[in-house]
Amino acid sequence: KRAERGVILTPQGWYKLQQAMQEAETEHNWGRRFTQEQLSDRAGLSIHTVARILKREKAVDKLSIEYFMRSFGLQLASEDCVR
Repeated sequence: KRAERGVILTPQGWYKLQQAMQEAETEHNWGRRFTQEQLSDRAGLSIHTVARILKREKAVDKLSIEYFMRSFGLQLASEDCVR
């Protein structure tokens, strides 16, 4: 069994991301929720990775979460994710 690598968002990181996503949806998407395709394009990540980040059930590469959060103008803080 290989070592578990990757992280998931903590409730705090998730909340921070949700707030930023809602603001961006209001500003750039006429208040409509972004589709996974839009989120994928915005962050430069695969739809599969975006889905894993948002579900918070399986760990993803920390860099992927950094890219995703950065696409909403956020910095990933140490308390935003957990192994």
